[in-house]
Amino acid sequence: MKRSVFKRVSLIILLAVMSSSASADLLDGVKDFISSGTSTPMQQDFDITRLKDLKELGGYIERYKIISGKYPFEGVTNVSNYVHIATKGQQKYASRRPPFSHKLTDVKELVSELQKVLGDDILIPFDPQKTPVYKPNFYVYKVHGSTYYLAVHLFQSFSFSNNVAKNYNKLEVTNSPQRGKGAWLYNDLITNEEFMAAVNKAPNKPGYVESIRSGMGGNNAF
Repeated sequence: MKRSVFKRVSLIILLAVMSSSASADLLDGVKDFISSGTSTPMQQDFDITRLKDLKELGGYIERYKIISGKYPFEGVTNVSNYVHIATKGQQKYASRRPPFSHKLTDVKELVSELQKVLGDDILIPFDPQKTPVYKPNFYVYKVHGSTYYLAVHLFQSFSFSNNVAKNYNKLEVTNSPQRGKGAWLYNDLITNEEFMAAVNKAPNKPGYVESIRSGMGGNNAF
């Protein structure tokens, strides 16, 4: 266990022991933190945000297509064109590259392209987790030919997502006619009742994620 994580766990345990009113819920929270390496209630709130972000970003991409007649960066290259939607601090965790010929486009170019077509007032959302635990902490946009994919990575498993590993679940929207589990046409996903119920679920700590991203600077985080 890393020293920083150990200190956080030790502090939680110490507070639980010192408090005469420490409840079973708090002790369960300690066990949960130790077993998962992160706080599940926090990740539940992060997942609500990630689902909302997929809905918002997917809407931007589909609207961009309606206005411009193509998807962002469609036709720029003959190979797969990737954009890691990661903040300056998250970029170091997005250094792994696909083992085949591809192009990697800077996220600032995607921000600029979307704003050029959709308006300067749009904000590009990003994963609220600063460092990864179990899964990537950034979103991925890819276009190959006339086909696009937009993926987020979730801590929880949902009926509409694809489980990759423990606490690592993938959900994406695409216009591809060939779709596996966890890959959806945009309009199909946003009309899925279970997806919308998850998007509209009340967070455990209202306002927490918004404060994190506001402090990171919105589009300036890139």
